[in-house]
Order: sequence, then C-alpha cells, then structure tokens
Amino acid sequence: MKISPQRPTAVEVSYFEAPAVDEVRPYRIETGYHLVELVVGGVVRFEVGNRELRLGAGAMFWHIEGEDTIYQTVPEAPYKCYVFDLAIPKGTPRPVSRLSVLPDIRKAAEIGREFLVAFHSESVDRGILCESAWSRLVWEAHLADIGNTGPGIPPSMRGALSFIESGYMRADLSVRTIASAAGLSEAHLHALFRGHFGQTPHQFVLARRIQEARYRLTGTRQTIKAIAAECGFANIETFYRVFHRQLGTTPQKYRVAYERFSMER
Repeated sequence: MKISPQRPTAVEVSYFEAPAVDEVRPYRIETGYHLVELVVGGVVRFEVGNRELRLGAGAMFWHIEGEDTIYQTVPEAPYKCYVFDLAIPKGTPRPVSRLSVLPDIRKAAEIGREFLVAFHSESVDRGILCESAWSRLVWEAHLADIGNTGPGIPPSMRGALSFIESGYMRADLSVRTIASAAGLSEAHLHALFRGHFGQTPHQFVLARRIQEARYRLTGTRQTIKAIAAECGFANIETFYRVFHRQLGTTPQKYRVAYERFSMER
C-alpha cells in the first residue's frame, strides 16, 4: 500500500441509518473530497467484480471523487454507518483499498462513536481531529489488509480465523477442533488455508503464537518459559525450535536485540 503525500484539510463526521428498503439514493462524491463509510450494523449489498457480497458491521468503504456511496441493503436489516467526509486536494488517490473489512466489529463502532463525539465537541482542535481521523482510518484499513480479513475470505474461514484468535494460546488446540468450530471438514480447512495463506492451519497457528511471543519478549519481563506456556507451546524445547525455524534466532537473542524498546526496563 502506498500512502499519498496529500492530506485532508477538513473532516465532517456523521451517522446514518438506512430505511427499511432494498436501495437508498446513492450520493456521488464531489471533486475535492473522499468519503469513508464505516458500517456498524445491518447488511450492505456491494458488488465486487461480478459477485454481490453481503457485508455487515466492520465493512469500511473508502470512496473517492466520482464514485457513489453504498446504497444497497435489505429491508429486514438496513445498514447503519458512520460517515467521514474528508476535504482533500483534487485528484488525490485512494490511500487504501476501496473495501476493507475490520475483524473486530466492536472496534469499528467505537472508532465511529469516538470521532462523532469529538466532531461535535467545541473544544476539540479541528486540525488535529482531521489528521487523526485520516490516520486512524488508513491504519485500520491497512491492518485489515495485512490481517487477511478482506472480502475475499469466505465466512466459514472467518469463523476459523476467529476461533484461532481466541484459542491459539491453548496447547491442545488442534486442526480438528478448528475445523469443527468452523463447520468444515479438515480437508476443506486445509484447502482454504493453502489457497489463501499458502500454509497449513497448523503452520498458521504456530505463526500466530510466535507473533504473540515476540510482543511479550520485547514488551514484558516474563521468563521465556512462561511466555512459551502462555503462547500455547506444550514445552520450551518446541518453542525454541519453532522460534528459530521462523526467525533464524533464539528467543533470548531476539529479546536482547530489541531490549532497548521494551516497555518495562
């Protein structure tokens, strides 16, 4: 992702609830503006290629001048969204994908409410508000992209990813358990992970455990044995072996290399 050097000069934040219809009238983005819609409830129908997706809370749409806002919904669950109207130099490219999917729907609602409250506060600096909104939205879209939560990930796989995120620290977490939680066969789960991530579910879990271990090695003074156990490794020997295989160094050497960045000195 390449960030544009152009920055917005102003932002307006609002909240919108679609009526109980199939479609609302779309709004065409004017020249000199970007508009971001952060969905926090209901269902949005949106076409990607030749496929219609049904998206809910956490979907974030980044529209640029000349594009239409979202407008397709379902009467039984009309969408709700926070809207960020960003004044920006004409022709500024979109800094992220048009559609991102934030994995934490509670976080999406919190972000929207935070900026809506700030926008209506007379004591908040408008320049800081604008810069903060832009940076936060770009950052969340970027995290969604690198976190593999985009619209191409099927719902069943999202379930598997969510289950892994909530249970990767358990040493007894198995591929069979993940598949069962996601309502998939083990073979189908393997095929999905191979197709989307180029690795097996087991390798994905190990990578997530090592990621957490890296945070703890550099951000806490926990013992390496405690970190290994809390990150889901059955024993410290396995932890050292997997850590070295993935990073080419030992946990101790990694901690020393980044010790100056530790939060607890």
